[in-house]
Amino acid sequence: MVIIGLTMASCQLTEEITFNDDGSGTFKMTINMDDMIDMFKSMENDTTPDSEKVYEYKDTLINFDEFLLENRDSIKKLSVDERTKIENLKGFKMHVLIDEKNESFFIDVFKDFVDIQELKNIQKQIETAQKIQNKDQAKTNSDIENHEVNYSYTSKKFARKVKMLDLSEEEQQLFDDQVDKASMFTNGSIYHIKYHFPEKIKSTSLEGAQISENGHTLNFEIEFNKLIENPELLDFEVKF
Repeated sequence: MVIIGLTMASCQLTEEITFNDDGSGTFKMTINMDDMIDMFKSMENDTTPDSEKVYEYKDTLINFDEFLLENRDSIKKLSVDERTKIENLKGFKMHVLIDEKNESFFIDVFKDFVDIQELKNIQKQIETAQKIQNKDQAKTNSDIENHEVNYSYTSKKFARKVKMLDLSEEEQQLFDDQVDKASMFTNGSIYHIKYHFPEKIKSTSLEGAQISENGHTLNFEIEFNKLIENPELLDFEVKF
């Protein structure tokens, strides 16, 4: 589960997949943290007139193919495990926008894929990408995960399958601790999925999901804390 960067205010996470006719497509994770800027402003004791304020503005696009090339020498010095995690970011791009004046702050992480199997463990890859973006390359060790998500897609059916992992007693304690630390900050956050298919949707096992008027897009929202407690709430199928 992606929780990096969610340590200050509620936000909305959107997991979006757009499929092409041949099964290829684009995966995008958007983390909207506009409320964070609003929260910081409310905490400031700033009497400077608005006309004289200097607002932070940052609009950055990170191409991880270029990052891997530019940092290949330092990456070679990492352990095999750490090097593999970073090299798995090939094909990823990240867009970061911080516009303090207009109270806009979001991160987009996206990847084009030829086959749906390329999305295996993509949540962990997004976590690594965020840590690198935060200048934390030397600390890319992943948080403990209690599940993994796998996707499958054919002309007849799409499935998002959640597999719960067997954790040792120590791993379970670490997982519980990190969830406890994050829960006070993720309270009120929403996880939104948005999947676009070339085929028309006939049915879905995801109770409460909304289908677009043209029948090609599935939308669903859930409280992020509920999803952390039970990842299998997003284990479902779509039939075409």
